Amino acid sequence: MLTPSELRDQARFYRDASVQEPVPELRRRLASHALALAQLAERVEREQAARQRTAPDTLALLTLPAAQGAGAKSG
Repeated sequence: MLTPSELRDQARFYRDASVQEPVPELRRRLASHALALAQLAERVEREQAARQRTAPDTLALLTLPAAQGAGAKSG
């Protein structure tokens, strides 16, 4: 899957092409495609941010059992 930055680059490409397109129907289609790509980029960024907020701290998960195990062995 493309990154949000790559999606935005493609959206700009289609937006610019829509401005230059003389045929109204093609202009609408290009603009619509540009909008869809920009919206997808925003959605991907929101979902990535949500995953980061809800994801557990991997390092803490990896070190927690080791710390508990060390405490049990010494005690």
